[in-house]
Amino acid sequence: MGQNLGRQAQPPYAPPRQPDSQEASLLLQLPADIFVLISQHLCPAGRMSLALTSKAAFNFLYEEARADLRLSHWPTLLPLLERLVGVGDQLYYCQFCNILHPFAVSTHPGPPSRSRSQNQTQPPSRCKNRQSFSPGSGSGYVIAYHHVRLAMNQHFYGAPCGIPLHQFERTHAVRSGAARWAQEWTARVVDHELLLCCAHTLTQGRETARAFRDAVNTGVYDICHHVGVHRGAQLQITFPKVAHHQGFELSDITSGQQRMQTVQGSCDVCLTDYQTTIAWREQGSGKSGAVWSLAITSYHQLGSCRSPYDPKWQAFAVERSRSRAVGRNQTLHPSGIIKDRWEAYEP
Repeated sequence: MGQNLGRQAQPPYAPPRQPDSQEASLLLQLPADIFVLISQHLCPAGRMSLALTSKAAFNFLYEEARADLRLSHWPTLLPLLERLVGVGDQLYYCQFCNILHPFAVSTHPGPPSRSRSQNQTQPPSRCKNRQSFSPGSGSGYVIAYHHVRLAMNQHFYGAPCGIPLHQFERTHAVRSGAARWAQEWTARVVDHELLLCCAHTLTQGRETARAFRDAVNTGVYDICHHVGVHRGAQLQITFPKVAHHQGFELSDITSGQQRMQTVQGSCDVCLTDYQTTIAWREQGSGKSGAVWSLAITSYHQLGSCRSPYDPKWQAFAVERSRSRAVGRNQTLHPSGIIKDRWEAYEP
């Protein structure tokens, strides 16, 4: 059964509290019988995780923990191991394969690597993960689930686990028909959920609005799986009214001035808001200097990224026909709220 995005109000995901080194050392200073007694109150996965925290714990607990461990415990054990220094800085848990995959600290959203031995941007080729999103055909910015999980691992567990948010800060150029888009991506965590922002910019030297619109419509460019600027998009971005005109009268505009108009919108499937600004400005003299500029700033809320089956992530990364999410709850997430959350953020 599909899950509605935000069907029920839920408290923010609270990061697990990590014991400091002093607390950990005090735990290991307990008498062996007390230490073992405490471990017996843990589930098999928790007991194995505790056994792997230190050499002393390993000597006390490992053999018994291994005897109790079953394959069914792995989905609980592996995320616990992912938090440990020495594990979380080299491996991440893949729910698709139910194993720990290796990663490099340089991992970032990008196209599949030609040489996986040199660049671990993508998971191993045998990985069953096929959830990803790329804005615009041919974009070099491909966001897969392991990227967002690794970023949130560092948020919840601290460095060196996972990857830093600045790995999402990338610029790309995308050719779409006769148009060439520039992308600039940034990321931040708000209330323990990952938010992305992208500035999509298209600049075209055209004399009329119609010619500019034709240049845009010859390509296929999306800001999410559901919203795009082309006619075939599930939800087509509405151009500001100025774009429907045949251009401004040049005699009404003095050199150096510009005319612009902004329209805001949102996706009704995933948690994406966007702001579209189209402008005409004169550069130089005469019509040959006229430049049309289309800027779309998109804001995406992806959730806590603890599971690839989270409806927020599913709605963003999985095509609607394959997603478990059934749509955006406009009561809890009205149009513009994602943009407001991004702009209200204070480090």
